[in-house]
Amino acid sequence: TTEIYTLSLHDALPISIWRSVVGQLAARLRRQARDAWLSTRRVETLFDFSRRLATAVDERDLISAASQGMTELLGKRCVILRRAADKRVEPPADLVRAREFRDTDQAAADWTLSHREPAGHGTGTLPAAGWYFLPVTESGHAFGVIAVDLPATADVITAEQNRLLFTLQAQLAAAWERFRLRQATHDAQLQHATESLRSALLASVSHDLRTPLVSITGALTALRDLSLNMPATDRSQLLGAAIKEAERLNRLIQNLLDMTRLSHGALTLRMAPVDVRDAVSEAVSRLGDLLAAREVQVNIQASLPPVRADRVLLGQVLVNLMENAVKFSPEATPIRIEAGAEQGRVRLSVADRGAGIPSEQRHRVFDLFQRAEQGDTGVTGAGLGLSICKGFVEAMGGTIGAKEGPDGTGTQIDIELPAS
Repeated sequence: TTEIYTLSLHDALPISIWRSVVGQLAARLRRQARDAWLSTRRVETLFDFSRRLATAVDERDLISAASQGMTELLGKRCVILRRAADKRVEPPADLVRAREFRDTDQAAADWTLSHREPAGHGTGTLPAAGWYFLPVTESGHAFGVIAVDLPATADVITAEQNRLLFTLQAQLAAAWERFRLRQATHDAQLQHATESLRSALLASVSHDLRTPLVSITGALTALRDLSLNMPATDRSQLLGAAIKEAERLNRLIQNLLDMTRLSHGALTLRMAPVDVRDAVSEAVSRLGDLLAAREVQVNIQASLPPVRADRVLLGQVLVNLMENAVKFSPEATPIRIEAGAEQGRVRLSVADRGAGIPSEQRHRVFDLFQRAEQGDTGVTGAGLGLSICKGFVEAMGGTIGAKEGPDGTGTQIDIELPAS
């Protein structure tokens, strides 16, 4: 434009020269506009690529997003090949089936991963391959390989595409490193939690396991050494005490096994209609010796429909709740069991008349190894029973909660399950 204005009309240049000058300037402006548009488009695409990598939720999502983004940016099919356990590249199964990834390609990809340098088509290393391979490395870790499909012999990666490819490789490597560090952190936290759980388990159940074993051993030793000089009533009492402690030990071991099944996801449900009266009767029968000196008040709605549940799990829940009620309430007080239906749900409750659970602790007593700080009778336990109840009830599609007992005394545990 400056050149045009500096020319005077008096110069009387031929019109062809004017047209040439204007044409060159217009072409230059068009090139500049096109370059500016391409630069803007590239920045937008790079930003979109970074956003895709940042929002990836797992390694598979990251690989998919990176492959799609690189294909769009380069205009050539790109595939991200992850590093397998045997330190080789793991090609996609669809490429292998379609014979689009040959032995020469596998060799070039493995060479790139091990030597951390480009290889394949268009390079001096294994150029017979049909793909161009670029390693993805960060902080000394080789995560995988970027593969660019170049099916024709004449296809090459231009210098501009190569610069862009290295930029994308750096972004992908940084994202992959974040996933690696996140996984390492998660593994460390899981290891710490496992060690804490193991320590808590040993500390919580060691006393509960040892107490019945000591009682059983003492009773059997007395019977062995003194049975000849012992009255029949004393022998009967010792045998009864040994049986009672053995049953207590069996319930504790069953709780430990149930907690293991819950924590490892090995719980198998056999859902079916269950009559609540039968479930309560069976649970009371299982705790016959423990409930022998207690009054058990059962109030079940006359027209109560069956509950949809696993019969064995529901029975174990009732056993745990009644055992807790006996353990944490005075001997002269009754245990009350009620059941009713409302809006397609069946509510079961087990209540005692002990000292109760402080309101601020009721939401925590269902956590593993958690016990109320002020037990009803000062009795301690492993803190497994209510946690197992919560796991079983929720697995059957129900809810469980604790509240103040009848007349404002003791504790009432409510269970809600779907009616069948």
